[in-house]
Amino acid sequence: MVVSPARKISARFTSTYAGFEGESQLLEELYKRGLAQPHLTPDLRAGDGMLMAWHHEPIAPWQTEAWLAEMRRSLRPSAYLRQIENRFVTTESNFIETRLVGRVRSGRLRAARDRQRLTHRHAGYRCAETSKPDTSACCGPSCGRHAHRFGSSITPA
Repeated sequence: MVVSPARKISARFTSTYAGFEGESQLLEELYKRGLAQPHLTPDLRAGDGMLMAWHHEPIAPWQTEAWLAEMRRSLRPSAYLRQIENRFVTTESNFIETRLVGRVRSGRLRAARDRQRLTHRHAGYRCAETSKPDTSACCGPSCGRHAHRFGSSITPA
């Protein structure tokens, strides 16, 4: 989206929270450009045709201490920093271990469809998706008896 040269006042508006270092290049460039501008207030900077408000502290009236505590409990630490404190973060870890991806490709890892079988199997890895967005689990031997609570799973062949 570009600003219109035909209008006396033309603006581009972006509303977001921080992204991932090295992955959100456009956002990081805008952020760094904004940081280079003079302060108008502690969280507001302006200059070079840009006005940037970037907050690390809650500003909405509904962002209470109780809400913040719930967000700390329910989000991964890096997700809390990125989504609530508006800080760029690095990726925590791989979604699936490289060695498991290799086993899937070679056919040594297969999807398990029999939930009852999972409740009695206590060795190996089980990976599951839940209905909650951005949530999954890879379980080792210690959580084998609870694997039936998940919707779909992966177990060694």
